[in-house]
Amino acid sequence: MVVHLNDTKITYANLQALWTEVPAASFVQGTGAEMHRYLRLDHDPSALGPLLKEPMPHLHVEADGEPRFAVPASDAVAWFLDFVYRNFFYDRWIVWAQLAWDDWCRDRERPNRWLRLVGAFNQSAIRIIEGDADLREDLMQLQQCLRVERKKLFPFEVDSARAALFGHRDT
Repeated sequence: MVVHLNDTKITYANLQALWTEVPAASFVQGTGAEMHRYLRLDHDPSALGPLLKEPMPHLHVEADGEPRFAVPASDAVAWFLDFVYRNFFYDRWIVWAQLAWDDWCRDRERPNRWLRLVGAFNQSAIRIIEGDADLREDLMQLQQCLRVERKKLFPFEVDSARAALFGHRDT
C-alpha cells in the first residue's frame, strides 16, 4: 500500500491485494495456476492512459490491462480495503458492519432491526425489503453508517472534481 497525501487529498495511491487458497510462499513458488485473485487500486494523475479508459481512481482485477472499474473518490482507499474484506473475508467484515450498525442505532436512539435485515437478504427477499418502509430505511441508513465508518478509518479522499473530469460517467 503506497499512498501520497497533500493535507486531506490523496495525490497518488497504489494498493495491491492478493488472495490465494494456498499460503503466499507456496503461491510464489507455484506455477501461478493456484486459485488466486489479484486486485489493485490505482490513482496516478501522471498516468492518464487512453482517453476515458482509466477513471481516477480505478480498480484492476489483473496485474495489467483490462478491465478497469471506477472507485469512489470520496473514500477510495477505505473503499478498497472494505471491498477486499467484503469479498474475501466476509466473516470478519460482517462482524465489523454489525458492530458499526449497533453503535449507529444506539447513538441515534433508533430501533436495531439487524436480524430482520440480514434474514431478508439471506432469503433473497427483495420484495419484503422493498415493501417494508422500515427495512428500506434501515438499508439506506446502514449504507450511510458504513460510509461514515470507512471515512473514520481513512479520512482522506481523491479530488472529486478531478475524479469527475477524468472518469467516464453515464449521466
